[in-house]
Amino acid sequence: MCHCCQTWQRLLEAYESVESISEAWTRFKDLLQKVPHHGIDLWLQVQIFYDHVNPVTRRTINQSAGGKLCDRNAKESWALLEDLALYNNKSWNDPRDFAKPVKAIALPQDVPSTSDRRLIELENQVQHLMEAYLALRQPT
Repeated sequence: MCHCCQTWQRLLEAYESVESISEAWTRFKDLLQKVPHHGIDLWLQVQIFYDHVNPVTRRTINQSAGGKLCDRNAKESWALLEDLALYNNKSWNDPRDFAKPVKAIALPQDVPSTSDRRLIELENQVQHLMEAYLALRQPT
């Protein structure tokens, strides 16, 4: 088996594990960069990735696509996978990352809009809720 085929085989075996979308997508794109002249059409790249992720990841992709990923064109599918990989990153899902100490957002007097003021107040409330949530989860 040629080096390129062996590399693809290792990749495909790895995707059937419990990797997150972000991890699997990053590894998939890394592999594509290692074989830049693969000649695989974009739609087939998307299909290869989709076919070799675990069923939970496949469901997440389909839900995000608003149906089935295959109902979208190749560019839309690729863009969706890029977005999912970005937002599925583990650090995005860790509540501790959202509750890092920050100073409260001050309301400048020149904020003309009531909706702007309300948005800032809501941001402060969310920050306080996250801090309270994390305080409850701290071991005593």
